[in-house]
Amino acid sequence: MLTMMQRNPALTQSSERASIHDVASQLECTYLDLPVHNFTFIPPKPADLYTDLLSRCLDHDLEILKTLPEDEDVSLGILSPEHVSLLGECGTRWRLSAPFRGRLFLNAILDKQIQGEVPTACVHEATVMLQRIQQEWPLSSWATSERTALEEILDRRNLCFLNNIEAGLHTDKGYHSDEFLEAVDDWKMLDRPSTSRGDMKATVDRISNRIKSQAFSSYIEQASERLDLEGSKTGAFALYMATWVEKEAKKLDRKFCNPITSEIDLVPLVLRQQLTLWARDLEDTVQILVAEGADGRLEELFSLYRKASKLADMGEAFMGIDSIHFPWAPLFSPVIHLWLDQTAAKTRGWTEQALTVDKFEPCSPNGPSSSVTDLFDSFRSSVSFMMDLNWPDEHQLAVFATRLAKIISLAINEYCLNIERLFFEDMRRVDTTQTAAKEKAWLEKARSTLASLQGERKIQAFFNFTSESCVKLNNIESARQQLDQLYDQMRVDDLSAYETSAVISKRPQAFLFTVKIVLAEGLFLDGLQKAPDSFVILSDEHGNRYAKTRTIVDDPDPRWDESFDIHVKGDAWFMATIRHRNLSGKHDLLGRAYLRLDPGQYVDLMSKDILLPLDSRGHILLRMTPVLRHTLSRTSIKMVLKPATTRPLDYNEALGKLSAAYRSALGTPEYTIPPTQDEKRRGPSDTDIEAAIHPLLDYLDTNNHTLASTLSLDAMQMVMTKLWKQILMTIEALIVPPLSDKPSRMRALSDGELDVALKWLKFLRDFFYVGGDASGVPLSVLQSAKFSEILSVRIYYDWSTDDLMEECIRGFQSTLKHRALKPSKTLASQRNLGTIRARKSAKKAVPNTAGNTEMIMRILRMRQGTQEFLAQQIQTLSVVKLENPRKGRSLTARGR
Repeated sequence: MLTMMQRNPALTQSSERASIHDVASQLECTYLDLPVHNFTFIPPKPADLYTDLLSRCLDHDLEILKTLPEDEDVSLGILSPEHVSLLGECGTRWRLSAPFRGRLFLNAILDKQIQGEVPTACVHEATVMLQRIQQEWPLSSWATSERTALEEILDRRNLCFLNNIEAGLHTDKGYHSDEFLEAVDDWKMLDRPSTSRGDMKATVDRISNRIKSQAFSSYIEQASERLDLEGSKTGAFALYMATWVEKEAKKLDRKFCNPITSEIDLVPLVLRQQLTLWARDLEDTVQILVAEGADGRLEELFSLYRKASKLADMGEAFMGIDSIHFPWAPLFSPVIHLWLDQTAAKTRGWTEQALTVDKFEPCSPNGPSSSVTDLFDSFRSSVSFMMDLNWPDEHQLAVFATRLAKIISLAINEYCLNIERLFFEDMRRVDTTQTAAKEKAWLEKARSTLASLQGERKIQAFFNFTSESCVKLNNIESARQQLDQLYDQMRVDDLSAYETSAVISKRPQAFLFTVKIVLAEGLFLDGLQKAPDSFVILSDEHGNRYAKTRTIVDDPDPRWDESFDIHVKGDAWFMATIRHRNLSGKHDLLGRAYLRLDPGQYVDLMSKDILLPLDSRGHILLRMTPVLRHTLSRTSIKMVLKPATTRPLDYNEALGKLSAAYRSALGTPEYTIPPTQDEKRRGPSDTDIEAAIHPLLDYLDTNNHTLASTLSLDAMQMVMTKLWKQILMTIEALIVPPLSDKPSRMRALSDGELDVALKWLKFLRDFFYVGGDASGVPLSVLQSAKFSEILSVRIYYDWSTDDLMEECIRGFQSTLKHRALKPSKTLASQRNLGTIRARKSAKKAVPNTAGNTEMIMRILRMRQGTQEFLAQQIQTLSVVKLENPRKGRSLTARGR
């Protein structure tokens, strides 16, 4: 400047301020060749001046925006393009950083929003602009002062938006208002919605309290309106309010699916308040309904239960671990017991109704009839209803399930007893018309006379199976199978783990025993020339008859093998009376014995054989089996619902009548057709031996056809297996007497008679096998250990007494040696499946010397002078068997 004035003194003489263009032209006239310089004006406080410039620009542009039409789109940045350019040039020229300008702009927009001059969308736009700057200028590169200032601005922004949320709650509709929803949406759009500052925490607490207060007021208002309509807290009132709470929660969940902040989750806050209020109303409603008598309102109460369960699940889903745990389930416990009472009352008629309409025609080939299907459909309906309640308390559910199981067990017991009664009526049914017609027919009389002259004997069929009786057996088999399904449906394995004895009613407990009258020995009646025709009567101390066996004719050592179910309520005494049947007049007394049934002695649920001495002479053998303890104890559910293995239907009477037919065929050792002299020398042929039991085979074939065409496969196998076992017992009884230490009056068979008996056994085995057909009995069942034991009689039957004694002693020694070398059972060995299989195979490979030893002892009973030897050996055998609990039965149990 000084050089310019020295070269051109005229510049100092002008007293007027020339324009920039005049100065420029004068400079050009100087023809000075000087370098060109660009100058930038920087004010003393550029940051303050930029702040003031930004504020002026915003005010100016906001005033202009107010004059624009409402439907015209405007920039959320507020600033006009000219002002944006000006501020950009100033910021650049004045060396203000982009982070500073962006932060300052966000702060200015936030001030305008707090003053109500701009919407919250402008704040979001300013935030977006700041985020773009951060992409070029990472936050880590900012100055510390800039970062601190930015944090303060963001906190102010967050507090501003929280205040907007709180303001929205103070509108008429509260959290349902559009203002509140818009404020929440604005909050969720923030990039860093933090509420860590103290003043923000206070705002959050006010918002939470306001939401709770509004939820409380909304429920009270709605409940008051409904109470005015209902008049009292009825079931309809509780259901309406529950539905309202549910709809309210779902509506809020659609609007506010996520928490507003980490401290404010609107749906759980509202639901907690309203569920708490509804739980109180529910308690009042249930108590009122139960007090008024809920017999006719069970459906309404269960609707309330389902609604309460649904709301509880909803509360747990929304609130998680903070869910309220109001005791709604115990409120309905009396309702469940009332429903169980009604179910128990209804089940009394289910059995009768099902049997009344049942024609005992199979619903499917070889299937059951309609009664068992209808009955178990009712059971399944009840079980499904209870299990579908999804009762939250497993222990209490176990109590309910135990009681329902007992109700079902009583109904099933009644049904089985009725089926058993009808089955026995079928057995006792006699076609009197047909019998009378045959008796009047002279042709039948002639044939009967001719047959008697020829020595031919016919079997009198005491009982023929009919399709109706087979359907009844199918019903029992179907009941067993469906019981297993009920067992799984009721989750018995899970619920039986809970102790339910604490809630058992103090009514007397009932116990069920199966008493099997096995045999008697040494029966004798003074003055009677032959062996007695004996039967047994079992009665209690009050003279009530509980059981009566069939009559065994002309046998001093009768064997009945008949089972009877006896219910007792505690320790009880019974009397077993054996009488001789007379054709007319009073039956003669053969002897009495007294039996005590004490449930305390059968806590292990194991069968026990009891040999009772008669008051006259001889003894009687009984077998006691505790079947079911009718209590609500820990294991009662399992025992009630699993009677298939512990309480089958007693078929002994039916099988006894069947066996009566073949007893008449097998009971006489003489040949039915008188042989010629040559035939006597060489013995009867196989054809003659088989012809002797042709009537029996014809009788069995007739019944087998009915059984196979009507019974289910399982029931058929069960009946045929039981029948085969009865045949084995009958053949065995023809050959040897039962095991006992007393001498037997039974005559040993001759070689020819023994061959006939054993061939009968083989013929009957082939008859039952049916060539391997599916309707036959498998060989694994037919050729059982008892079958092999009977066939082994031929080896020892002709031995001398001394040889038999020596072989018996050797058999005992072999048994004891085998037991000494036998490895002891341990838990580890039982857990190894390969070890178990190997042990079973090894057991089968070892000869069964024990069975042969017993057979030899039974043969010795028919020899003279063996009583002392038998007594010693039986005592030794008792010791051996007592060491093996699985075979620890009384040896005299099989004595006759």
